[in-house]
Amino acid sequence: LAFAAENSHWIAFQREKLRHQRLAHQALSRSHRVFSSPESAAHFLKERLGLLAERHGFTFNRVTVRNQQTRWGSCSVKDHISLNIKLACLPDAFVDYVLLHELVHTRHRHHGPAFWKALHGLEPRGAALRVKLSEY
Repeated sequence: LAFAAENSHWIAFQREKLRHQRLAHQALSRSHRVFSSPESAAHFLKERLGLLAERHGFTFNRVTVRNQQTRWGSCSVKDHISLNIKLACLPDAFVDYVLLHELVHTRHRHHGPAFWKALHGLEPRGAALRVKLSEY
């Protein structure tokens, strides 16, 4: 009881964090997109990335899809894009936002004002999507 009393703020924070994770899991569970295999999910992401790259004039060297723990995606200095396979189960707006985010990194290697201007020029709802994405 003494430990709980001394750490009540931390406990409340952890409970709220768990509540958000539970809500995100429920949202993913209701996703209308279901894949028969990890390969089909990876194929979906690669195909969508290629389509967005072509539509907006981006190029990249390689794409890898794997089960990442902490990131939705990343882009290396050699324009190799890595994507989290769980991204495939998110609603389309979030998928496209993350894919565009990584494609913009092929031109802007940072998160400075030029990066955000370029990204929000492609996706005007970017700021709102970024906030909502953190719930997943």
